Amino acid sequence: MKVTRRTMLLGCGVGLLGLTGHAEAASSGADKATVRATGQPTEGSLEAFLGEPFFDIQLVFEGNGNVREPYLAVATDGTILVIRNNLGHLRRSEDGGSTWSEIIDVPIRHSDSNLIVDETTGDLWSLRLWDGRDRAFRSKDGGKTWSEQGIEVKPNGLMRWLEQVGLKKRSTRDGQDYGTTYYLHANASEAGIALRHGKYPGRLIVTATFRPHAKEHPSDRKPIDAIYSCAVYSDDGGKTWRISELFPEGYTEEA
Repeated sequence: MKVTRRTMLLGCGVGLLGLTGHAEAASSGADKATVRATGQPTEGSLEAFLGEPFFDIQLVFEGNGNVREPYLAVATDGTILVIRNNLGHLRRSEDGGSTWSEIIDVPIRHSDSNLIVDETTGDLWSLRLWDGRDRAFRSKDGGKTWSEQGIEVKPNGLMRWLEQVGLKKRSTRDGQDYGTTYYLHANASEAGIALRHGKYPGRLIVTATFRPHAKEHPSDRKPIDAIYSCAVYSDDGGKTWRISELFPEGYTEEA
């Protein structure tokens, strides 16, 4: 079977989508594991990315100023999804970016996580951790419709210790208890991933930010108020999400 693959690049300024690298090649079938949501091989041939390059620019969103940290993901059936999260607008392409759907209103907003594609079920996820009511937005039809569901978020060891000794407790984005609270958000994260190999196949992962309430600029913050990135991951299909240990260096802005 011949397949067409394109590498997608989303520009942040005005919602431009560039396409580069196009070729046709037969799937190698080297990896016998399949994406159960589609029955297709999880690993394809590199030949599909080695053809004659090209670059195509399309206007995906327009008006209302710049796009704030647009989100991009590719569903298991190849559908491309782009979200303008400051307005909750989504557009879909089922033909590799040649044409786009009308705008779909979605509940995903700034500070929610980027899209996570569950390759086992084909579902799409986005997490909201910042407003005091942990929940996920989930689509079972490639982004056409979305539902909300509550989730359990389990803190890491440092977060538990900070609360036990009375140094800091988890709050919301709008909390203003400088020096004593923090919150979690994921507004600048890359798209999430699903592990295919190793000890935890099927694990869903996306980056997030541990942000103490303090003065905004890093130079005005105390060491205990430093901003750190972390990962949020689920091993039970999205019901429970655990916070990883904080990444070793502060202010690296992975999310």
